[in-house]
Amino acid sequence: MNINITAQDMYQELISLSDDSLAEIWQFIEFVKYKKQQVIQESPTIKLGGLWRDYNVDITENDILQARREMWSHLGELNE
Repeated sequence: MNINITAQDMYQELISLSDDSLAEIWQFIEFVKYKKQQVIQESPTIKLGGLWRDYNVDITENDILQARREMWSHLGELNE
């Protein structure tokens, strides 16, 4: 969303609102600030690229496919 709104535009709109409407807007502002703070507090992403770089390991797409088949092949057998 690309909207060009200035603080002056916001102010002009706010001064025309009732106290009840201002209270709602204030609650919304607090909510937006809270959401932003939650995003900041989330733990950072740990990138695993190159994790095995120093080891002599060669994992192919076929190896991954086989491991997936083995992992998921017995799914549902516990309930039978």
